[in-house]
Amino acid sequence: MSVSWTEKGLIISSTDTTSSNKKIRLSNTGLDLSVDGGVTWRTAITGDGIVATEVNSGSINTNKISIKSGEAATFIWDAKGLRSYETIWNPDDTLRAVNFNNYIEFNDNGLIAYKLEEDGSLIHPFKLTSDG
Repeated sequence: MSVSWTEKGLIISSTDTTSSNKKIRLSNTGLDLSVDGGVTWRTAITGDGIVATEVNSGSINTNKISIKSGEAATFIWDAKGLRSYETIWNPDDTLRAVNFNNYIEFNDNGLIAYKLEEDGSLIHPFKLTSDG
């Protein structure tokens, strides 16, 4: 491994000949990656968070992942499964609301729709499981 300080930040380079073109740059704007010896750089982490396109993992712990449209979580992935909530849109295609009472869940039990009725009862208008 080789470490150097440049005007663009701290550069960490591999000295292994099989990956000598791979570099990591740490600067005040974030963490960047290069696979062509530093000719081009892709941003991996900024002060705002991790750039999802740079996540390369054999597994991701889905203890709780929220997929958002603006500030509203429209999908949640946790130990119960992946849930997609009903979204209500404005005529200009902006999100007006998310209805957390109505959702579709995918997990080891299958694909199940949930709907909360006005009386508080939960119904399953749709259910697809491995046994039919």
